[in-house]
Amino acid sequence: SSFQMTTSFFETASSAAPDTTSGSFSASELRDIVTDERVTVRCSYQKCKRLAELKEARESYKSCHNCYTYYCSRECRKNHWEKHKKKCIFSQINSACKHMLQYSRTNEEVQKCFSRVARTGYLSRGRGCVMLSFPSLEDAEAFLSSGLPALPTLPGFKTLRELEGAQTQPKDPHTEALITMVTTYDPDVKMVLDVSIAVDTTNVKASLVPRREGPNIRQCAKVRLSERHIVKKTREVHPDETEPETMILTSPPGSPEKLQQMTD
Repeated sequence: SSFQMTTSFFETASSAAPDTTSGSFSASELRDIVTDERVTVRCSYQKCKRLAELKEARESYKSCHNCYTYYCSRECRKNHWEKHKKKCIFSQINSACKHMLQYSRTNEEVQKCFSRVARTGYLSRGRGCVMLSFPSLEDAEAFLSSGLPALPTLPGFKTLRELEGAQTQPKDPHTEALITMVTTYDPDVKMVLDVSIAVDTTNVKASLVPRREGPNIRQCAKVRLSERHIVKKTREVHPDETEPETMILTSPPGSPEKLQQMTD
């Protein structure tokens, strides 16, 4: 993955250079710093704070899966996780999306509702996915705790053609994964569910830069339809196909089985 330049984790060797560990500065200033100074990257785990030159950090440093917060090792990332996840809104939303997908599998009423949308959409418009949108993390959490009555908006259905028409250049990885799912799922047994939660960065520190661009964080998955919506497939018999003959097997004369039947 690319090594994102964020102001909170860079230090320079020159005291005359701008302070890159606090405050804000333009992209051109940052490029000048990277070009003219020896840049080092600091591990975000407070008990470590190990420094490494930019070249080394690009090769060995790890980051949060949802934002560009850097660590010198997986161990430091793991040790800092309990503290980091409380302030990383991007991790919180990504986790809520995953819980939403699981919730649609385990909550019977939610599964029935989404299955009805999926089957109605497929039968009337063809292949597509069920779209679930939340204006905030709080709305998503309310749905997870209270179910369907807490849905801010009704789930929608977007067709494969609409997804392909909305694809951008360069291609958006999430939309591309969604198109692949919609192309390959079995509509008689499963549905494709796309969950989107808006990101409110009003109170997010500038140092937290999301790994995914855009105003929303999204997750998608193939989910099994509710039992009442699954189409039971029956074996089709070709007109020229004849029913298989039934063979009745009997014991030959003189065999122990035949003698036993005769004596009974």
